[in-house]
Amino acid sequence: MLSPFVIALAFAAVAALATVAYARLIEPRWLRVRHRTIVVPGWHAPADPLRILHLSDLHIGRTNHLLARFMSSARAIPADLVVITGDFVDHPENVEDLADVLRPLIDGTRAVVGVLGNHDRYVYRNRIPHSPAGPFDANPLIEALKDSGVRLLVDEATEVETANGSVTIAGVDIKSHLGDGVLRALAGADLARTVVLAHSPDIRFAAARAGVKLLLTGHTHGGQVRFGPWLTLTTSTKHRLKPPSGMHEHGSTVMHVSPGLGTTMFTLRLFSRPEATVLEIRPGPDPTA
Repeated sequence: MLSPFVIALAFAAVAALATVAYARLIEPRWLRVRHRTIVVPGWHAPADPLRILHLSDLHIGRTNHLLARFMSSARAIPADLVVITGDFVDHPENVEDLADVLRPLIDGTRAVVGVLGNHDRYVYRNRIPHSPAGPFDANPLIEALKDSGVRLLVDEATEVETANGSVTIAGVDIKSHLGDGVLRALAGADLARTVVLAHSPDIRFAAARAGVKLLLTGHTHGGQVRFGPWLTLTTSTKHRLKPPSGMHEHGSTVMHVSPGLGTTMFTLRLFSRPEATVLEIRPGPDPTA
């Protein structure tokens, strides 16, 4: 007769295997389309409400068949424009796959605007700690994005026309997100009608100092592997971020952190489903008025 200890150990082993199988085979494929209404104090953009489809962290090269399917789904989601907050590719050699993955999403009917993430600028090895081995030439990726129809912003702003009016989108590059990149991107912009894109939510401190009203980021993958709703091993940020995705406020800055679509280092997701988020932006009372 088996002892209680052996039985408990067997159950634990089965549970662990089932958890890994779920995290590997099910959750990375279980795309969620979430709708959020964001009330931004002092927001005065003429597009009211402005609907933005926020995507992030594609990590093209890992699960391209899933990403292409996700892009096809995202194409049918009603929104005034699409933003992608970085980490288009997982490694430099994945640039050649970019067009095939993005093609189902980009049809010319709405603007697609993006910024580069850390995996778009630096080479990473699949090991712990997940630190960069060095930079790589991002110019082929930048050209591929432009050829695919993505309006890429590197510390600059652009005016985007939508069916509901125009809005300014400012993009901060990952290389300067902890420096003066946000100030260069916002030069001359009307903050009351400007959406700022950046890859890492660590930029929230600089964004708040600059008076940014609405900030969209990614990078965290929602924790990617979490042990229940309370325990997140890492968000890969310099500063603690809790919760690891969703809505945050820092000073007068409202920030949305996308859980992203892809994975990095390991093709696993646990309690952190891939997500395409539709953000409906509405004005709130201006606290400075």
